Amino acid sequence: MSALHPRLAGPPPAALADAFAREGHVRVEDALAPGLAAELALVLRGLPLGPEQAPGSVAWAGALGVPAGLDPQNPPCIHAAIRLLDQDLPAFVGALVGQPLARPDAGRVPLWFFRKGGYADDEGPLVPGGVDVLIGLTGGYWPAGWGGHLALSDRVLAPGFATLDLLRDRRFAVPLLTHHVEALWLRTCLVPT
Repeated sequence: MSALHPRLAGPPPAALADAFAREGHVRVEDALAPGLAAELALVLRGLPLGPEQAPGSVAWAGALGVPAGLDPQNPPCIHAAIRLLDQDLPAFVGALVGQPLARPDAGRVPLWFFRKGGYADDEGPLVPGGVDVLIGLTGGYWPAGWGGHLALSDRVLAPGFATLDLLRDRRFAVPLLTHHVEALWLRTCLVPT
């Protein structure tokens, strides 16, 4: 059973493909199967991640390794996330762009959190020529002035809940988060196979 929302079964709408080809970015609201984003947010927020500092960014990031088979120690939503990332998204986005895609970090759940003090000044594609994927798992909304939003050159988007942001050859920033709120994404990329 797909981890994408049932309304996304089948070929992507032509308007979505056209918008992505034209703008290099699309956001799909309510992209995940009902309830999956809520489960993932609860499970993933409890992981003991520390801040990672790199030039131009501070984020709480990591990748959760998941055994290949179902394991009763892991919540079922983790296995659903692997299905989403490794099967459902490559098929959906591949149909959107008209070429087969795969994930170079298959088998892992890549986390990207921003808490107070977190920011990313100038993020670019994870892999040149690929499609960057941001799956929003942020449950609340706050003013853009607090930071933690996805800032593209032509718009600023609040962190989403069960959202799917696809970017191709787009740079973006996540402005400094100045309040005690959390922006949470799964961040990965898809590359031509």
